Amino acid sequence: MTLTSSCNSRVVLLCCLRSVCELWGYGSTFGALVDSLKQFPAARMEEYCRPDSSFKITVETFSKKVSQSHKVQLIDRLQFLPLRGKLQLTNPDYAFCLFQDYGCNPNTAPSEPYRWFFGRLVADSQREVVDQYSVKKRHFIGNTSMDAQLTFLMANQAQVQKQQLVCDPFVGTGSILIACAHFGAHVVGTDIDSRIIRGTGKSSRAGENKTRGPDDNLRSSLRQYGLESKYMDILVADAAQSIWKRKPLFDAIITDPPYGIREGAWKIGSKKGKDHSVPEHLRDAHVPARRQYPLSEVLCDLLSFAAQCLVLHGRLVYWLPVYRAEYKADLVPSHPCLKLIANSEQVLSKDTSRRLLTMEKTAEPTPESVLCKPSDNKWYDSFRMKYFARQQLKSDKAARATSIDSVV
Repeated sequence: MTLTSSCNSRVVLLCCLRSVCELWGYGSTFGALVDSLKQFPAARMEEYCRPDSSFKITVETFSKKVSQSHKVQLIDRLQFLPLRGKLQLTNPDYAFCLFQDYGCNPNTAPSEPYRWFFGRLVADSQREVVDQYSVKKRHFIGNTSMDAQLTFLMANQAQVQKQQLVCDPFVGTGSILIACAHFGAHVVGTDIDSRIIRGTGKSSRAGENKTRGPDDNLRSSLRQYGLESKYMDILVADAAQSIWKRKPLFDAIITDPPYGIREGAWKIGSKKGKDHSVPEHLRDAHVPARRQYPLSEVLCDLLSFAAQCLVLHGRLVYWLPVYRAEYKADLVPSHPCLKLIANSEQVLSKDTSRRLLTMEKTAEPTPESVLCKPSDNKWYDSFRMKYFARQQLKSDKAARATSIDSVV
């Protein structure tokens, strides 16, 4: 990215989670990095190397963790740089960064990085914001509460701004909407699980054997961060039977659909496929039966909802779980009113990952508009079965290994 000034870079960082650096050198090996740094114009370095200034150097790694002692060794190897100022770790005049890129998959990270970069820190990221919104510090969480950094990433993908209206149709504990509220959007959501919405049932926090209270809800979480004014409402509803008017309502729809791993995917309906009418005098206290909600149907309903209820050029951002060996780009669900503009991978394990999909509404739906689904919906619906089959296989292998060790 080319930026004309440091001020512009700070504007960019209002929606970024990393940092902006002026690149001084790069290479595929440390030696190549050194050669590249020696070619960087000395005149451009001079301003940041004055004897009356202070500086520090940090080491950042991607897809691999390294020890602090290793980072110190790397910094010592940069002594050839003409940094004549005073080393100061707290609030230095200038900060420099050494980056090591170990690829995209932390499960197969090599012993040596693929690429090395070095540069001057122009503007720091909002990492303190991610720490502020950490789920570890949040009063109300659940089994599927999403990591704060990922929720901010999703809000960025949707280009969430002040005074927008954002919806999460599988809201859960509302982690995604909290990030959207931070950027100034008004938030609304739905979920079929009334216990999450009303703050009842047992707490999901590890080590806490207690039931939730009246303050265990999204509104109290927003209040915790001073964002209660952004709260519109959270409703108990079935995503398979949309409660919203079929008209443009939302500037963005951002969600993590259920796929039956940590939480089940459910919709209203009889498991036997029968429809039952409820007498009028019993309806107020009636709790409808639920049945499994296949992932293929979840995706179909989600895209149809987005096509109907997003404003023109509004964005849909959601996660799609995949088996990496079987994934193909043409398996991504599509709709004639939605254009796929971004498809990124988050590696979860050697076998599985999930794709962060960003779609933009480009046209209003017509009676002829239908969901263009891949020919084989079994690819979606088999994810849960394959996941648990692999987990069972790993468990059986571990049990056999333990049995053999005990015999020996």
